[in-house]
Amino acid sequence: MICFLSIKHLKLEYNWFEGKIAFTSYLETNLMYYKLVVINLICFIWGNSFTKNANSYHLLVTGYQGIKLKYILSKLLMLIIITISLIFISFYLMTLIGVLCCNFVSINKIIFELFINVLLICIIYGLLSSVFTILINNQYACFLSSGIFVLCELISDSFNDIKLFYVFFPGLSLNYDLCFGIIHLLFISIIYVFLVVLVYLYKK
Repeated sequence: MICFLSIKHLKLEYNWFEGKIAFTSYLETNLMYYKLVVINLICFIWGNSFTKNANSYHLLVTGYQGIKLKYILSKLLMLIIITISLIFISFYLMTLIGVLCCNFVSINKIIFELFINVLLICIIYGLLSSVFTILINNQYACFLSSGIFVLCELISDSFNDIKLFYVFFPGLSLNYDLCFGIIHLLFISIIYVFLVVLVYLYKK
């Protein structure tokens, strides 16, 4: 009887551990999609705010006559991206609430660190999208930064062990330590501010 109960207890522990691994993997995958969608959303909004020609925000505020097809398409595209982003964010928030309500205490810390890491990366790529938009002066140039992010994610699958890549490509950051993320953000922000100053001096 004791042997039977011990085996049953071990089986329950094994199933719980296996479920914990699967649940963590699901959350990380969910967060990856959330990161990709939100970065595209932020890049588009930030980039669209910095354009001079066919600026949707400028046209919306000033009521400029003769709204062009490019403006209408940009607004529709922005609405589609925002809708998809809200869907992914709502799925992630529901998952996060589920984590807080369950007994996976050790997972909570991992998920919050992942979430903060994603926010830092979004800010970094938002700055980069602004730089691209100022350089090219086109509202769709902001998607270059999201393309760089996707490229970095693909590279990270092949170079997970090369820590040097993490310093130069925010999308490769697999370290969920908050202090590292803040230092990383400051380092990249200094580089991007330097680029913006160069662009300003060049146009001046």
